[in-house]
Amino acid sequence: MGRRALGVCVLSLLATALVWGQPVPSSSPKEQFANIVDANFGSWDANDNGILEDAELARAVQDPKMTGDAAAAAATLKSVLKNKKAPKFPDWTRDFFHGEDPSVDFLVRGYRSARARLANASSELLVEENLTLPQCKQGSLGDCYLVAATGAAINRDPGVIRKMIRLDSDLANYVVTYPDGAEVKVPALTQGELAMGGAGTRSGLWLRILEKAWGVRRITGSKRLNPNAEPIDVMGYGGSIRTTFEAMSGHPVKSYRLGNSRGANVTIDELRTAIQEALGAHRLIGASTPTKVEVPGINGNHAYAVLGFDAKTDEIQVWNPHVNRFKPKDTPGLKAGYPTSEGMFSMPLADFIATFGGISIETEQAKPSRS
Repeated sequence: MGRRALGVCVLSLLATALVWGQPVPSSSPKEQFANIVDANFGSWDANDNGILEDAELARAVQDPKMTGDAAAAAATLKSVLKNKKAPKFPDWTRDFFHGEDPSVDFLVRGYRSARARLANASSELLVEENLTLPQCKQGSLGDCYLVAATGAAINRDPGVIRKMIRLDSDLANYVVTYPDGAEVKVPALTQGELAMGGAGTRSGLWLRILEKAWGVRRITGSKRLNPNAEPIDVMGYGGSIRTTFEAMSGHPVKSYRLGNSRGANVTIDELRTAIQEALGAHRLIGASTPTKVEVPGINGNHAYAVLGFDAKTDEIQVWNPHVNRFKPKDTPGLKAGYPTSEGMFSMPLADFIATFGGISIETEQAKPSRS
């Protein structure tokens, strides 16, 4: 049979398939995603009620046997459940994923991102032994309180993370030892966890492991949290910068309420002295903003690290764990914001007090070790 005749036969067979109700399989991203969910639905739906639920997806994400596209799909579903920008979903039944509900498109976009995160994930703990601040970058999770504290610790000692994390003797877990004496065993990151939103992994898995370790630490130390909860899920929805600074320093932390909060309890002179003394002694300092901030380039409800103070200009140096850039459109100040590069910016101490809601400063008194 000649090539032309063969081509005609193939076209004829395709046409016949369509006529007899057997369409050529589609490769659209939406159908690919639906088919992957469908293939894993039975194993994910642990209670057999025909609906995928939060606790079931948490187990799927933590399952080391869940890999590849299935891991990316599970991570997508788990991540969007608490995403404030996500649409309102109906029950996640099999029919939903194959239906025409427009909210499926939101999931498909998330699935593409999850696959990319998984494909680009590093396999090393630390690419370099000593880290720099730009490598400590917050991802899409709400763990600014953790990343800000970690960045402050790295700024003080670039080798601190290498000292904190080690591979356990069983080669299946990591052990994270905090400066406050707490030791947390962390199962190796699953592909589902790597596919979830979080810190980048170009410099290694270290920040992802710290995120998971903090979630494990919170779960084991709580009577309220479900012991089977997904650690990264628990960690990624806010926390206390004071508690994190105490863990990362091993010392108690003293907090002050500033001018942009109710009941400010420190004067500018007192704060200036406290900051200078702490920085002179290489202690950690963190700050947080209230929910509403009108200064361009500064995020509300966000944690920052304080890294320096210039006595001559009376300016404080602040670092944003988003590692962002910002260029004011007018003269730098409260109305236009402050020039920012790799998350770093300086502002007058008076402006800092007027903008931020609180500041937390490490003290020199050692805190008793935790078991």
